[in-house]
Formats: sequence, C-alpha cells, structure tokens
Amino acid sequence: MKAMKLAPIIGIVLGVALLGLVFSSAVFTYTATRSFTVTVVQDPNADIAITPNNQNLGTYTTNEPFVYLNDSGDLEINFHNVASNAMATFYNAFNITNNLNETVQVNITSSSPHLLVNGYQQVTITLAPGGSTSVSLTLQTYGLSPTTQENYYITITAATTGS
Repeated sequence: MKAMKLAPIIGIVLGVALLGLVFSSAVFTYTATRSFTVTVVQDPNADIAITPNNQNLGTYTTNEPFVYLNDSGDLEINFHNVASNAMATFYNAFNITNNLNETVQVNITSSSPHLLVNGYQQVTITLAPGGSTSVSLTLQTYGLSPTTQENYYITITAATTGS
C-alpha cells in the first residue's frame, strides 16, 4: 500500500527531471543592435592609401594622365588607345602606402591575364607600418581584336599579419 502512495510522487519527480532536461537543451539566442559610424575618405587619406605616382604620366597629344585621382578621390587608370598585338607598361603607375600601425599583407589581383600587376596576374606585398611600394601595370593586347573594348579591374585587399 505504501508503494502505491509513492508511485505518483516518483512519477512527478521523474516528470520534472525530464522537463528540466528538455528545457536545458534548448538553444539560447541573444540579439542586440549597436550603432557605429563609418567615415569614407579619399584614397590618399585611407588606412591603406592608393595614390598615383608623381610623374604625371600622360599622353603627349592630349596630356590626359593615365593614372589619376577622379573627382571622388578614387584612383583611376586609363590606358587610352592601345594598339592590337602590343604591350604597354606603366612603370611605377601608382603607390600603395600602409598608414596603419601594424604590418599588412596587400594582395593585388587583376581581372584578366591581359593585365599584369608587377608582371603577374596576382601579387602579394608585405608592408610594414608607414611602408610604401610602387606598382607597375602591363597591358598585353595579343590576341585581342582591334575593335575590342575591354574593361579590366584590379582588386586590392589588405589584411593585418598580426605582427
């Protein structure tokens, strides 16, 4: 008789224990919104500054520069008219400067094998704090039709090295 009276109590205790296991395995999610400010600056003032060289490279007929800062302060490169089956190289076309207080690895990738950066389609350069490097560009038009108008891109990414 005594065992029959304990059965409901044991059942309740086991039920509470099982519920505790179910609720303790639930995933907890916390969401909080934070605000922050981003200041967009012109390339020459950025943490990784990209600036045209100081040689004012330009065509002798129009005197329009090949490499310059546009009205937004972004670096622009314009090879103008390049003959077919030719190779045009701008030595020291622009500079990259590390304005951070730590070393960075700068990766520069070209969108096409026709456009080379320092002789390659992709290069990695390590820059110490305050360090700067010049970048040369080569456009190869071999195999392109004389009426071809191409858009090429270079992508520059920088990441701290932790040193």
